[in-house]
Amino acid sequence: MDLPVALPQRGTPIAFFVILLSLLLGGCGPGGDRGPAAAAGQPSPSQRADGLVPNPVRLTITDVPVQADLEAEYGPFRDALAAAIGTHVTLVAVDQFAAATPALVNGQVDLALAGPAEYVLLRARAQVIPTLAISRPDFRTVISVRKGSPIRSIAQLKGKAIAITEEGTTASHLGAAVLLRDHGLDVLKDVRLIPLYGRQVQALAGGEVDAWADSSQNRRRRMREAAIAEDEFPIIGQGADLPNDVFVARSGLSLQWLATLKEAMLAHETVLMDAIVSVPANRKYLGSSLVGVVDGDYDPVRKGYQLVGQESLLR
Repeated sequence: MDLPVALPQRGTPIAFFVILLSLLLGGCGPGGDRGPAAAAGQPSPSQRADGLVPNPVRLTITDVPVQADLEAEYGPFRDALAAAIGTHVTLVAVDQFAAATPALVNGQVDLALAGPAEYVLLRARAQVIPTLAISRPDFRTVISVRKGSPIRSIAQLKGKAIAITEEGTTASHLGAAVLLRDHGLDVLKDVRLIPLYGRQVQALAGGEVDAWADSSQNRRRRMREAAIAEDEFPIIGQGADLPNDVFVARSGLSLQWLATLKEAMLAHETVLMDAIVSVPANRKYLGSSLVGVVDGDYDPVRKGYQLVGQESLLR
């Protein structure tokens, strides 16, 4: 799938995956070798028998492609993580333009906080190592219609237009595909899914689409921002709880170091989670906790890729 030639936007896992994959597969590339920085006495990675120990630890957040936003939204978490593990941590933003020059960015990421849609791709194609997950309370796909719409059930969406955020998003696209399938609809034949990043509320209110699929949290947030009452867009169906966001490490890092990282993060869970939710942009993590990763929990996401015709990305 070609990357869009546009300014980076949040919520584009299929496009973002191509970029992040090149980073995580890059190992110690131009930014990770023992070059001038090491000679100048700066921190540098070290090699153990079982793999690399990064220093500094380079962390990216898959849905924050702009460096200024990344610093503002995850700076407190970066500082808390560095204190917890006793190693300097840097934030590395990855945007869509990086795909044009992968040689410049290979090896620039050690850890990534990935949503479920990114995780299954990275697990399949980059052999990333899942470390810990952040639980996502009330994270599920919901489908809404306008108040007064004759559509009362998901089955009645056959032949209709449904607004989604972007192709490849966990709840809005892949979760919606599974939910529609569960009610007898083929997402490729029976409905039209229209990516309308940032315009879903206006499109539904104005009759541009017949329904809107999104996560329960995003639905509430976007309606709150648009000052629209909950009952103006009644929910006609919702899916099961979706899996958690995952901290993944690139292949080649020391497994012993990763075990120490996990232990330190769990020991400092309260401080780390408080740092994340101290920023209003991270409200989705209110009430969240650090938990283990069960790979089978992500099978519905894999099924979503199959239903939207993108199963080849998982091979």
